[in-house]
Amino acid sequence: MLAHRKRLLKETAPKVYNIVHPNKDMFTVVGYNRNWDPKNYTGSIVLKNNLRNIDNKFHVKSIYNITQEYPDKVPLKGVSEQLYNAAIIADKQMQNKGIITGELLKQPEKTTKVLSKFADKKLISNNGRYEWKAGITENNPIYLFVNPTYQTPVKSILFDPKTINRKGKMKIDWNNINIYK
Repeated sequence: MLAHRKRLLKETAPKVYNIVHPNKDMFTVVGYNRNWDPKNYTGSIVLKNNLRNIDNKFHVKSIYNITQEYPDKVPLKGVSEQLYNAAIIADKQMQNKGIITGELLKQPEKTTKVLSKFADKKLISNNGRYEWKAGITENNPIYLFVNPTYQTPVKSILFDPKTINRKGKMKIDWNNINIYK
């Protein structure tokens, strides 16, 4: 049924959209842009809930912009921001209170530009490790993101059973902010 849901999401989706793949203690958001490549994703962000952590929030484990890996195509701008926004929206739908980022940045040259776009981010500590091309720095900002910079279409592969009508057809409403509908 989840494979069917995923296929319908892709078939009915707008030009730019995101699909959430939840797991027990983590979730992945995969971003798509039909103009870039209708069949492939543009990037992904993985968030993990460290159950040993007192804050009980999801922490960004990795973020990846695949459009930068194709030398024959122009990379898309805004992929990371779209993924962060989708992750924040999904986090809210799961009734959590924000995502944490900045604990470990592998390419801060790129990531810090995106982080600066979030005007209402909350500094929670200065214990982040940033691995710059020029070297590693410690004591960098770690932030809590609670609100997206803009709304982006997000749906989960998990779904509300009410999306299935009497004939057994699933109706996906991309205009509904509920990621399970």
